[in-house]
Amino acid sequence: MPPTRSAEGSAVEVGAVEVDGVVYAFSHDHVQLLRAGAPVGRAAQPTPAGTAASWTAAASLAAPDGRRWAVGLAGGALWRVTPAGEIEPVGARLGLGETQVLAVAGAGAAFAIGLVDGFALSRDGLHLMRFAGAPSSAVGVSATRVAIGHAEDLEVIDLAAETEVRLPIAGATMVAFRNPDAAHPQLVVSAPDGVYEEAGARLVRIPSASPSPRVVVSGARVWWLDGGQLSEWAGERVRPTEVRDAHAIFASPLGDVFVVRRGGLSRYPADGTDVDARWQSDVVPIFQRVCARCHKPGGAADYDLTPLATWVTDRAEIARRVVDAQTMPPAGTPLSAADRATLAGWLRP
Repeated sequence: MPPTRSAEGSAVEVGAVEVDGVVYAFSHDHVQLLRAGAPVGRAAQPTPAGTAASWTAAASLAAPDGRRWAVGLAGGALWRVTPAGEIEPVGARLGLGETQVLAVAGAGAAFAIGLVDGFALSRDGLHLMRFAGAPSSAVGVSATRVAIGHAEDLEVIDLAAETEVRLPIAGATMVAFRNPDAAHPQLVVSAPDGVYEEAGARLVRIPSASPSPRVVVSGARVWWLDGGQLSEWAGERVRPTEVRDAHAIFASPLGDVFVVRRGGLSRYPADGTDVDARWQSDVVPIFQRVCARCHKPGGAADYDLTPLATWVTDRAEIARRVVDAQTMPPAGTPLSAADRATLAGWLRP
């Protein structure tokens, strides 16, 4: 399937995150906001102490106010980029104080932050746990596990079992989990000497023509950029796509990938459209009938569920409330057992 054009803009060097249907495209000196491929806003660099700080990383985080934030890392601090294109420091609101931040990653309701003196972790966007230790220059998080890259090794913590292991992977540059909402997400690590994926209790090196290609993990997929060629790691081999002129790639919660080419930012969906098709056929009719009154832009719930990206990013939390606790929809709003089972089938395929 050919790449599907989704956004225009200047070169995107740092990251691209999607929140409530808006794509925040981070370059070193600005952030462009796009909706349905059209520019809708622009944010500048933060200027702590009067000096402009370059953007160096970006992520989508479940936030203490119950929303999702598009967050960028600049000048050793985290800044929220609002839908209006404004920027605000959020270190204090997240409980970090003035501690220098080195890395950030979010997945569903969880996020992890690499710090100069350890790392911080939240499993619900509200409560933050801090752990003292060596500088954490790379972090990856899932619903049940967190991985922290240090200069000397890789620390992996199982949050449910409360166990920790140290793996001899030095200087990891990217740490992420396949299927981050699953009970047993699979760890993927990129390091200066190669790319590794979890196989049982071991990390196995993925064969590659170059030592360290650009790798991102999107949902269940591992995307690979080497010499401008976009490929997907299919478990046994690298499967090339027809995209051969890409400059950078960034993960999307939908399982597809944001691709930076000469013309700007686009989205390469591969067969990720299956996710969209099932959402349209299974979820949208129930949403429109039962949920839309409160969960649309400006609705009473102040939580917009109209974009597919929000359902994908918050899949675990929505499943917890609708399927497990059944606190949603609220009392007085009917949702049949058949509808709840349909939602459960999409939320937990």
